[in-house]
Amino acid sequence: MRLMRWRGLFYIVAILFLLPAFRYNEGCDCCDGANYIFGVMEYVPKIDDPPSEKPAIGNPPSYFSWMDYNGDWTTPARYQGACGSCWDFAAVGALESVINIEEGIPDLDPDLSEQYVMSCLPLAGSCKGGSPYGAYKYIKSTSADGNYCNGIVLESCFPYKADDTVPCSDKCSDWEEKLVPIVDYGYWLPDGSDEDRDRIKTMIMEKGPVVTFMMATEEFMQWGLYNHNPEDYYKYPGYVEGINHCVVIVGWKDDASISHGGYWICKNSWGSYWGYNGFFNIEYGSLHIDDFMIVWVEYDANDFDWPPIANAGGPYFGRINESISFDGSRSHDAEGSIISWEWDFGDGSISHEQNPKHAYNERGLYTVTLTVIDESGMQSVDKTAVFIDLWKEKDEWTFNINEIKIDAGFAKFNGNIDSLSLKVTNSNKIDLKGRVKGEFETQLFMNVSGKLLLSRLHGNLYLKPNFEIGNAEIIVRGIALITIESLPIPIPFKIEANVKLKPSLALIDFPLYIGKEWDTVPLNIEMDAVASSLFGIIKIPFQYNISIGAIKGRCTSKKIINVPAGTYEAYKIEFFDFIELYYAPEVANVIKLSASYEENSVNAELKGTNYE
Repeated sequence: MRLMRWRGLFYIVAILFLLPAFRYNEGCDCCDGANYIFGVMEYVPKIDDPPSEKPAIGNPPSYFSWMDYNGDWTTPARYQGACGSCWDFAAVGALESVINIEEGIPDLDPDLSEQYVMSCLPLAGSCKGGSPYGAYKYIKSTSADGNYCNGIVLESCFPYKADDTVPCSDKCSDWEEKLVPIVDYGYWLPDGSDEDRDRIKTMIMEKGPVVTFMMATEEFMQWGLYNHNPEDYYKYPGYVEGINHCVVIVGWKDDASISHGGYWICKNSWGSYWGYNGFFNIEYGSLHIDDFMIVWVEYDANDFDWPPIANAGGPYFGRINESISFDGSRSHDAEGSIISWEWDFGDGSISHEQNPKHAYNERGLYTVTLTVIDESGMQSVDKTAVFIDLWKEKDEWTFNINEIKIDAGFAKFNGNIDSLSLKVTNSNKIDLKGRVKGEFETQLFMNVSGKLLLSRLHGNLYLKPNFEIGNAEIIVRGIALITIESLPIPIPFKIEANVKLKPSLALIDFPLYIGKEWDTVPLNIEMDAVASSLFGIIKIPFQYNISIGAIKGRCTSKKIINVPAGTYEAYKIEFFDFIELYYAPEVANVIKLSASYEENSVNAELKGTNYE
């Protein structure tokens, strides 16, 4: 797929030049190499139960979204995989948001089991299709069809397998203690009119997000791979036949400049890369999004005792022996109160205060763990990072980029960067220097091939206060030995590039621990560049704008890694199935990188460092 080819290429190049950029904030495989999977239904089952009456029309505002209504009351977009279980994910996703709303805690974020619905309530549907109404019907049913109980278990009790043949017996042994019940459910049939759109809006405000149906066309699928801005919306494509997909409507925006008057804000189940973190906007009336069926669910906050939510705050920054104030006040319990606090500061020190102070006597990156316990004896754990003089002026890391193979279609490069130096010059700037060697081919303006001789790279990375990269300046200059009609000609050249990242980029979410997963933010890259030759006589400007969706990172293990700079204990981190890197806390940086995507690859190792 050409799009994923470009995205994969960008991330290889980004990691090559942006190694020290990290993100400090807190799933699904949304991509397997170049093959993006779009799960849709083969059929939509008929519902025998009659619809409920259309809801009353209130006075909905021109804009409303549960994503930013004094907090984000939605839960993260999941990934249904190669299974037509969108009906299941939509039903569960809407219920999770309703639970957040009814409990009054936007970050409670329950993770309920879609697999339980498919495996234990099979009349609701399968990987070929199903009914969100049926999902609620059998979740609530206490008959044999409803597994003799009202409720759905937590994801941790029955993880999703994207397989409707998994037996119900595979759920956890104490599953009955993890059942979350519902109070009521129903569906009604909108007709796509302005009045019924106002009914949908009113219901969303009064009950929470609702499930809807649509026709996910190939054009729509591809659109979400290119559009990752929260302001983007899928435009009305004209009438289309059929229904094959379910999503959750979480809000809307009226806009008179849009032909149908505005758009719905929706949550999908194709992973966090698609759209913006798995969400998307779609113009009113498009693809049957608001003229087929609306399904709703109700939940009672008194019916389930949720564990408390620990919130350690952070990340925190400080200097050696500086007193740092830690804040646990945003921890809370839905049903009662927290009675116990325990802070582990990562240096052997402990505190039982809610908001303690602590100082560190050594430089480094520390993992701080907060454990809270409520009146029921249930506990919750949260981790955060503390950076103590982590990067200081004159800290330097030198890498050997042993292999660089880039095939962008119109241009190819095969070479290496010798002694790529990253040096901290102040709190928000990193200097880059290195020697570039290799062979190239290009058909951008004419067919040219050759070698880079005596070529050097230098530039700057500009960091935000939390170390995320906001933009970069890169210059490569030297001599290119160009072959034209078998005649080698040495040509002086210079390439200057200014890259702006919106929002700022970070690849790693600290603190790291085995099993942790995170998503990078959707990213827009603006690049202005000028290629010049013959001492400026020839100048060719070019610009690129690339939109990148959220990329899932995983910390999979901790290993002893040998590199030219030494032997280090390092965390292994994977992005997609083609990028892996190792981060060593001892030197506060990546020490090894391997990336391979189609005809593109990069391999790098830490050659030396003065970090102490």
